[in-house]
Amino acid sequence: MGLVGTVFTMRESFFRNGLKQAGIETLTPEPAIQPKLKEIIFGELCRGEIRAESRRVFERMIDDVESRGAGRVVLGCTEIPLIARQENCRLPFLDTTALHRQRALEMALSA
Repeated sequence: MGLVGTVFTMRESFFRNGLKQAGIETLTPEPAIQPKLKEIIFGELCRGEIRAESRRVFERMIDDVESRGAGRVVLGCTEIPLIARQENCRLPFLDTTALHRQRALEMALSA
């Protein structure tokens, strides 16, 4: 399973440990390119800027984890769906923002 997000999300254990407990290995983009995603998230996306070049950088990161064996990718940051386009990537996305929204709605409706 690929995991992309902030450097904190990719390097700390909270996502990886949860997936590991389910028997899922986590692959993140190579450490050398992770700071570029941080620049994109905080320098562009948080400011409402969406750039084609940044989308290509993101897609290369997805290609990187796929080349190392990932079969899906977790979008572990609320801003990433702004540049993530499923039609441009072979790996299926697990959008944590959408998954949280869906679960919150289910909980609200069951109360």
